[in-house]
Amino acid sequence: MHRCGGSARKLLIGELPVSAKPSYAVVGAGIGGLAVGALLARQDAKVTIYEQAKRFLRIGAGI
Repeated sequence: MHRCGGSARKLLIGELPVSAKPSYAVVGAGIGGLAVGALLARQDAKVTIYEQAKRFLRIGAGI
């Protein structure tokens, strides 16, 4: 329900508020997370990348 001027009414799908700039959260700053973040940012999206490591180290297969 959307309240407008104190009265409630149902919104139809086409009436849903649309953000001018989509926003995404990427979990993991590995090669995949960074690639996805970069591609989304190129599409003018707001991207936040979350990583649990306090600093970046060389781990894994060493691509």
